[in-house]
Amino acid sequence: MENLFDRRYQKLDERPLGVGTFGEVWKVLDTETNKVEALKIYTSAGKKGQDGNSIFTHEFALLSDVNHPNLLNPRHFAISQPEGYPYLVLKYCAQGNITSLIGKFNESRAWCLLRDMASALTCLHSMYPPIIHQDIKPANILMDGDKFMLSDFGVSTQARSSSTPTGGIDDTLQSVGTIAYMAPEKFSPDSKPIMASDIWSLGATIFEMLSGEPPFGNDGGLMQHPDTLLPELGGIFSEKLKSIIASCLSYMPKDRPFAAQLERIAKELKKAEGQSAGMAAKLSNEAFLAKAPANVVEAEREKARKLEALVENLRESKAKLEALR
Repeated sequence: MENLFDRRYQKLDERPLGVGTFGEVWKVLDTETNKVEALKIYTSAGKKGQDGNSIFTHEFALLSDVNHPNLLNPRHFAISQPEGYPYLVLKYCAQGNITSLIGKFNESRAWCLLRDMASALTCLHSMYPPIIHQDIKPANILMDGDKFMLSDFGVSTQARSSSTPTGGIDDTLQSVGTIAYMAPEKFSPDSKPIMASDIWSLGATIFEMLSGEPPFGNDGGLMQHPDTLLPELGGIFSEKLKSIIASCLSYMPKDRPFAAQLERIAKELKKAEGQSAGMAAKLSNEAFLAKAPANVVEAEREKARKLEALVENLRESKAKLEALR
């Protein structure tokens, strides 16, 4: 990358923010707008010539109308001159991805991640035709303030294959995902992109954020079989969270929940937790207790007890998730 990429973007660091199978991500200054952006350059696609570039052009034209708060939408797409590399201009997220937090998540943060990623996938999967991400992992999830954002979406199998560097078996697998987060069906010779594979990858990601390791190590779903027991999720986590992660990691795609179901459950739980916390704060307020009539205080306490029971039910009951399948 020259000092000014495509005669417009100036790199701000000596090294890229990240390097992957398909290219590099740089922190740059857009000299026309004077804004700091992230630039994702698909160098390997450019090496494929016009065929590779035309596939990427078509792919990202389809994304022009995608707009969701938990998706890192491309601001601009072009082919660089004179290099001939496809590239994306993306919002720069100074907090970076969540890889530095692997093994450090608590339950509350895990529910937030599940809620945000399920919401993003609901958007992608509901498009016509559906967009299958195919590479959900901590490195592709960014933090932006108090929310999580999914990046690197919208690249189909055809586009990923067009940017595979060599064509060896490892590269072929990498072209449709990262092995540690790939569902068991992805290792089939006739595998096709399906929504359920994204759900498995999300389950593996959340498992790793809590435990510190992917559920099946670096071999992913290749090590999973119909009778394989899921590894134990260490730490003090609710049965509800464990059961949802286990459902996402089901061997059979048909046994995994849909993204919309996960989103609804996570949102309900976070809402109930917020209401419960607000009620607890109110009941601990000495001014409220001193001024409010006894019957009002007791009524508020009864509401708090009911909310606490609701949160506990959402966390521990498996029946709701099973009924939604």
